[in-house]
Amino acid sequence: MRFSLTILVSLSTLLQAEANSQDNRVPIRSKQLSDVWRESTILESSLELRVREQSSIVSLPPELSEAGIGTKSKSNNEYHFWRISNEGMRLDRLGEQWSAMNVTASNGITLNCPSENMEGLNRAIIKPVGKTDAQAHWLSISLLYWLDPLATTLCTEISKLDQLGVANDGILTIALGEHRATFSRDFHWRPLSVHIDRDGIPVARTVFKYTFDQGKLVLESLSYKMYIEGKLHLNYDVEIESNQKTPSKDELKISIPPFTYVADEIHSQEYLVRQNGSIRRFSKEERGFASSWKDLLESEEGDLLPSRSSWLRNVLMLAGGAVLLAGAYKALRRNK
Repeated sequence: MRFSLTILVSLSTLLQAEANSQDNRVPIRSKQLSDVWRESTILESSLELRVREQSSIVSLPPELSEAGIGTKSKSNNEYHFWRISNEGMRLDRLGEQWSAMNVTASNGITLNCPSENMEGLNRAIIKPVGKTDAQAHWLSISLLYWLDPLATTLCTEISKLDQLGVANDGILTIALGEHRATFSRDFHWRPLSVHIDRDGIPVARTVFKYTFDQGKLVLESLSYKMYIEGKLHLNYDVEIESNQKTPSKDELKISIPPFTYVADEIHSQEYLVRQNGSIRRFSKEERGFASSWKDLLESEEGDLLPSRSSWLRNVLMLAGGAVLLAGAYKALRRNK
């Protein structure tokens, strides 16, 4: 395994003092952890990942079962992950069922492969920073615990606390809200495990395995388990295959290709990208008059909306029909 990660190597002198301490129980403050996290941040990363996924059958409401969430299956997937500190990150799923998601300084884009119910169109969604799919994805979050703990919500909240507790033999356990995490001094206070429980019922479990390569902290593998109604549903085993090269800013960007449906949550609009790159905007009302996505692609904005005269004619016809029906009903009542 070959790694060429850019890392800050000047760790806090306090960390070394703790490692040499004869006292196995050491009080820990949040500043000690946050200082080490900042000094050991991996600034740039470009990783190849192999993810083995296994889902289990669980008892689910009918609507979820119909969506295939309760099926049992196994799969192997390859991912590519890029991150540049203070610039953004990107996570790609490779293969036939490909997807790409990112977050940059301006927004976050998720791009999914074509699907039958979209008549072969790609699907893209644009979200504001802080609400992007890349920032919410379990794999991105798991990798950030190693690369840059202070980029995760949990470690950011821990850094705001005062006295955290006592580390026993270099192991510190912190319970905060729905999270319960165990951190290791030997691995630059990275988490060995992160558990999420809600009302005493398990929601997620993540376990990390680290090593050192030429003095640099390396994440070898992790496992992630997701539960539904307290029952294990998904189990992911992730191996870090290799680090390819230092990423560039351009690699973090996602370009929206032709034949893509786009939902822009920032500007509250929907549109299609045509083959020539032009944009076909439409309203929800006009989409309701389209019999297919092809209708929208091959027309101009507003073309599928009924004209005002035809709309008025239809209203008058409906009103006239209602009057005739009412008259017929009264006639029937009188003849009884």
